[in-house]
Amino acid sequence: MPAQMFPSKLNRNHIRFRGKRGSAEYEFYHLLKDQLSDEWKVMWGRDLEAPCPVDGSTEGEADFVAIHPYFGMFVLEVKGGGLEYHEDEHVWVSWGRGGEAHELSSSPSAQVKRTCRLLRAILKADPDCPDYLQSSNFEICWAIVFNQCRLSGVLPADLPRELVLDELDTDRIEFRMQTQIHQHFLRKAYLRAMDQDNRRGGSRRYYGKPRD
Repeated sequence: MPAQMFPSKLNRNHIRFRGKRGSAEYEFYHLLKDQLSDEWKVMWGRDLEAPCPVDGSTEGEADFVAIHPYFGMFVLEVKGGGLEYHEDEHVWVSWGRGGEAHELSSSPSAQVKRTCRLLRAILKADPDCPDYLQSSNFEICWAIVFNQCRLSGVLPADLPRELVLDELDTDRIEFRMQTQIHQHFLRKAYLRAMDQDNRRGGSRRYYGKPRD
């Protein structure tokens, strides 16, 4: 059975109604619906409103939020058309259908991280939210989706390749989410836990079998 999608159907009129351009989100919606198992719940175009403790912003939008009972919560930021990263200038450039280029006002990774902060603020403010979702140790996984192009060359330091889904990944989305993307954030949580334990002067000095 396919993933549980919210809304249950999506057509191009929904995209236009929300003031969105292009077809990348429409195409990715149907890729998720067709490929993810029925254990997944996927929400498209979620408006977020909460005070963000980092930059003071209060509003944002998540292109897709996907939730799995074991693999957790994923925020997926979709970028349509052709994009490339200019390493020398540290900017992202988007190419339109007519060949015109324009610089993105903020990097895709900065956008999705801001979305995750807003989402975390909403979870913390909800009195009915389970404690584990409000914990600072709870990791919200994220990835950038370039489903209409193939990325090549160097990526910025804040965007590891395992957190990118491009045109080459469109037939193995669930596999990528459950392996490389999820494992990236597992490692991040593990390293943070080690750091917190060391700061407390904890006794967990060995993570594995101690040497003789």
